Amino acid sequence: MAAGEEWEPDVSAVIRLSSAFSCMREFCAMLEKPSCIQWQEL
Repeated sequence: MAAGEEWEPDVSAVIRLSSAFSCMREFCAMLEKPSCIQWQEL
């Protein structure tokens, strides 16, 4: 659910586990939205 509505991610919204870890490391280092992946607006 996103904003009270059912949301199903597009196939392109799925990322590799290694990319998820890269995002976590970047967020912890910079405390900002990671730039290592493309973000989709809900």
